[in-house]
Formats: sequence, structure tokens, C-alpha cells
Amino acid sequence: MELTKREKLLIGYGLFVLENQCFNDGEDLHHEIKSELDEDGGVPDSDETRALMEKFKN
Repeated sequence: MELTKREKLLIGYGLFVLENQCFNDGEDLHHEIKSELDEDGGVPDSDETRALMEKFKN
């Protein structure tokens, strides 16, 4: 399965958010990923994240 740059950013951002709920580090990584997301359309809405989850489900 081929992922777009945007999909890779969304996955990275989601993993950071999950990790940050357990650990309080990685702040630099968060800003780096968020900056790239901002340049590429902003933080996703729920429809976009659901579509990405469906891609992995199938």
C-alpha cells in the first residue's frame, strides 16, 4: 500500500498525540510534524482521519 506524504504526516502526528498522553517528551517532534501539516493543509478533520483508518482496515 502506497501512502501519500499527507497520510504519513497524519500517522506521525497521531502517533505523537498517543505517545504524548503517556509520556511528556517529544515536544520538538510535535512542532516539526505540526509545521509540516500546516504547510500541507492543516491538522486533519474527522472525515480525513476516518478515511485514512478505512484505508488500513481494507
